[in-house]
Amino acid sequence: MQNYLICYDIFDKKRLYKVRKIVYSYALGGQKSALEAPLSKKELKELISKLLRVIKEEDKINIIPFNNELICFGKPDKDIYPTINYNSREIAITSNGYLYDKQSSENLKSYEAYKIYGHL
Repeated sequence: MQNYLICYDIFDKKRLYKVRKIVYSYALGGQKSALEAPLSKKELKELISKLLRVIKEEDKINIIPFNNELICFGKPDKDIYPTINYNSREIAITSNGYLYDKQSSENLKSYEAYKIYGHL
Protein backbone atom coordinates (compact mmCIF):
# COMPACT_ATOMS: atom_id res chain seq x y z
CA MET A 1 0.00 0.00 0.00
CA GLN A 2 1.35 3.40 -1.03
CA ASN A 3 -0.09 6.84 -0.30
CA TYR A 4 -0.79 9.11 -3.26
CA LEU A 5 -1.81 12.69 -3.79
CA ILE A 6 -4.20 12.85 -6.74
CA CYS A 7 -4.61 16.26 -8.37
CA TYR A 8 -6.69 17.01 -11.41
CA ASP A 9 -7.67 19.87 -13.67
CA ILE A 10 -10.45 18.87 -16.05
CA PHE A 11 -11.57 21.19 -18.84
CA ASP A 12 -15.17 20.01 -19.34
CA LYS A 13 -17.80 20.00 -16.54
CA LYS A 14 -19.25 16.62 -17.54
CA ARG A 15 -15.81 14.99 -17.54
CA LEU A 16 -14.97 16.78 -14.28
CA TYR A 17 -17.99 15.18 -12.63
CA LYS A 18 -16.97 11.73 -13.91
CA VAL A 19 -13.33 12.15 -12.82
CA ARG A 20 -14.37 13.47 -9.42
CA LYS A 21 -16.70 10.50 -8.89
CA ILE A 22 -13.93 8.03 -9.79
CA VAL A 23 -11.22 9.69 -7.68
CA TYR A 24 -13.46 10.18 -4.64
CA SER A 25 -14.29 6.47 -4.66
CA TYR A 26 -10.60 5.78 -3.84
CA ALA A 27 -9.74 8.82 -1.72
CA LEU A 28 -9.67 9.37 2.03
CA GLY A 29 -10.15 13.08 1.79
CA GLY A 30 -8.61 16.28 0.60
CA GLN A 31 -9.75 19.45 -1.08
CA LYS A 32 -11.86 19.54 -4.25
CA SER A 33 -9.31 18.56 -6.91
CA ALA A 34 -6.44 17.46 -4.65
CA LEU A 35 -7.12 14.25 -2.73
CA GLU A 36 -5.19 11.73 -0.65
CA ALA A 37 -5.56 8.02 -1.42
CA PRO A 38 -3.80 4.93 -0.06
CA LEU A 39 -3.68 2.52 -3.00
CA SER A 40 -2.34 -0.95 -3.66
CA LYS A 41 -0.63 -1.51 -7.03
CA LYS A 42 -3.78 -3.20 -8.28
CA GLU A 43 -5.99 -0.29 -7.16
CA LEU A 44 -3.60 2.23 -8.76
CA LYS A 45 -3.75 0.42 -12.10
CA GLU A 46 -7.53 0.19 -11.82
CA LEU A 47 -7.83 3.91 -11.04
CA ILE A 48 -5.58 4.90 -13.94
CA SER A 49 -7.49 2.65 -16.32
CA LYS A 50 -10.83 4.20 -15.30
CA LEU A 51 -9.49 7.74 -15.61
CA LEU A 52 -7.95 7.15 -19.04
CA ARG A 53 -11.38 6.15 -20.36
CA VAL A 54 -12.80 9.53 -19.30
CA ILE A 55 -10.19 12.25 -19.84
CA LYS A 56 -9.27 14.07 -23.04
CA GLU A 57 -6.00 15.55 -24.25
CA GLU A 58 -6.59 18.97 -22.65
CA ASP A 59 -7.24 17.49 -19.18
CA LYS A 60 -4.50 16.99 -16.61
CA ILE A 61 -4.22 14.46 -13.78
CA ASN A 62 -1.21 14.05 -11.48
CA ILE A 63 -0.88 11.01 -9.23
CA ILE A 64 2.01 11.69 -6.87
CA PRO A 65 3.35 9.03 -4.46
CA PHE A 66 4.49 10.16 -1.02
CA ASN A 67 5.85 8.62 2.14
CA ASN A 68 3.92 8.42 5.37
CA GLU A 69 5.99 11.28 6.76
CA LEU A 70 3.42 14.01 6.20
CA ILE A 71 3.16 17.28 8.02
CA CYS A 72 -0.49 18.31 7.84
CA PHE A 73 -2.48 20.67 9.98
CA GLY A 74 -5.95 22.13 9.95
CA LYS A 75 -9.34 20.48 10.13
CA PRO A 76 -9.04 16.66 10.38
CA ASP A 77 -10.87 14.37 7.96
CA LYS A 78 -12.47 10.99 8.52
CA ASP A 79 -11.64 8.66 11.41
CA ILE A 80 -9.12 9.27 14.16
CA TYR A 81 -6.45 6.63 14.43
CA PRO A 82 -4.86 5.31 17.66
CA THR A 83 -3.18 7.89 19.84
CA ILE A 84 0.41 8.56 20.82
CA ASN A 85 1.61 10.15 24.05
CA TYR A 86 3.75 13.24 23.68
CA ASN A 87 4.71 15.39 26.68
CA SER A 88 1.81 13.97 28.70
CA ARG A 89 -0.66 14.80 25.93
CA GLU A 90 -2.81 12.29 24.12
CA ILE A 91 -2.31 13.03 20.42
CA ALA A 92 -4.31 11.30 17.69
CA ILE A 93 -3.16 10.97 14.12
CA THR A 94 -6.11 11.17 11.74
CA SER A 95 -6.48 9.16 8.54
CA ASN A 96 -5.13 12.08 6.52
CA GLY A 97 -2.11 12.70 8.77
CA TYR A 98 -3.42 15.60 10.83
CA LEU A 99 -2.53 15.78 14.52
CA TYR A 100 -5.39 16.24 16.96
CA ASP A 101 -5.16 16.86 20.73
CA LYS A 102 -7.86 14.65 22.24
CA GLN A 103 -7.84 16.44 25.61
CA SER A 104 -8.52 19.90 24.22
CA SER A 105 -10.44 18.62 21.16
CA GLU A 106 -8.38 20.90 18.95
CA ASN A 107 -6.12 20.47 15.98
CA LEU A 108 -2.50 21.25 16.66
CA LYS A 109 -0.95 24.42 15.38
CA SER A 110 1.61 24.02 12.61
CA TYR A 111 4.65 24.56 14.82
CA GLU A 112 3.38 21.98 17.35
CA ALA A 113 2.70 19.44 14.59
CA TYR A 114 6.19 19.99 13.20
CA LYS A 115 7.81 19.42 16.64
CA ILE A 116 5.81 16.24 17.26
CA TYR A 117 6.47 14.77 13.80
CA GLY A 118 10.16 15.41 14.43
CA HIS A 119 9.98 13.13 17.49
CA LEU A 120 8.03 10.26 15.92
